[in-house]
Amino acid sequence: MGCHQHTVRATLGRWQKQGLRGLGEAPGRGIKPKGKESDLDCVINCLKNKPKTYKSQQLAKNLKQER
Repeated sequence: MGCHQHTVRATLGRWQKQGLRGLGEAPGRGIKPKGKESDLDCVINCLKNKPKTYKSQQLAKNLKQER
């Protein structure tokens, strides 16, 4: 995937400790996140309430409908 072992281990560690929220961008340098906390809550609720396999486009459409 073209990234360093340290990056992969750190990402997996955040996921294990924080779940999906750990995979988001940490505050700091670079472009600021465009999503909001409520967006992530909506996606998590969708995944919990309607368990199936989703494509990113389907989640984006569901998020748009919820708003």
